[in-house]
Amino acid sequence: MSFRLKTRIVSNYGAENDTLEQLIRNLGYLDQAGLDAEFVKVHGPIKNLEALVNGEADLCVLSGLNPLPDIEKGVQIRLIGSAMKKPALAMFSKAPHIRAVRDLAGRTIGIGPKGYLLHATTIALLRKHGLSEKDVTFVEIGSNAQVFQAVSKGEVDAGPSSVASFYDQVELGVHSLSDGHMWSELPDYTNQIMYASDRAIADGRETIVRTLAAFARLFRFLQTPGSMDSYSKARALAVPGNDTCESEAVCRFMLEHKPYGSDILITDERLTYMQELLASLGEIASPMPAERIADMSMARDATKITGLLAQGEH
Repeated sequence: MSFRLKTRIVSNYGAENDTLEQLIRNLGYLDQAGLDAEFVKVHGPIKNLEALVNGEADLCVLSGLNPLPDIEKGVQIRLIGSAMKKPALAMFSKAPHIRAVRDLAGRTIGIGPKGYLLHATTIALLRKHGLSEKDVTFVEIGSNAQVFQAVSKGEVDAGPSSVASFYDQVELGVHSLSDGHMWSELPDYTNQIMYASDRAIADGRETIVRTLAAFARLFRFLQTPGSMDSYSKARALAVPGNDTCESEAVCRFMLEHKPYGSDILITDERLTYMQELLASLGEIASPMPAERIADMSMARDATKITGLLAQGEH
């Protein structure tokens, strides 16, 4: 790149977000895209949106927050792509007799805040297997790590949590439900949505394209066999006291299941799925036209820059 552009990327604190930001720095992808990158860190997913609205940042790349309800209310942002497509979550339980989703009827399930990732994916999973949110009792606990702790202590009957614990179930005294692997059960649920303010899109389209291209390279790298050592080193720097087993579990999952897909686009079908789910949860009144909520042109241009071919999703 012949000149450098300033990009301000907001993300909430968290082991995975912090690790990926450290890794993209280590790999030099932002520098190679001609970017002077600043990571704006906030506490909690909703603060990502506030930073964009307040002009403190330009785009959010790593977030489990779905901003569609805010767009419906008039917040001037657009969906611009996807990071992780498949939910990297599984439904866990400690109870020996809870082995499948149908066994959750009448049970307590630990979740995060209403309308957020853990809550929405759990409802989608229940519905797929013939249950509804009325068939269970939700207990709002917090992050997926906190939910896992509650499950392992028997404070709730079940709960969704990260794949970081997926490969050590026996040692941890829990088990995942046979049909509770959300990456395969909910293939159309977009786990991480990228979004930017209308202001940033209007004033800095090229900056956003370059930023998305750098992250597209990162996501592609994460799904290759040579990524584990680099990922582990980045996690050790980003997360003091890092659990090596967790790093290995995350890397193994990415290699086996390719959760980022083959590109960073959100298809019209995914937009429809997300909107219909949110409408059924009462988070939005009704689905909105695609042109009101999304602009995938920058993700397409970023895909061309990185040489990725849109061969469909894995």
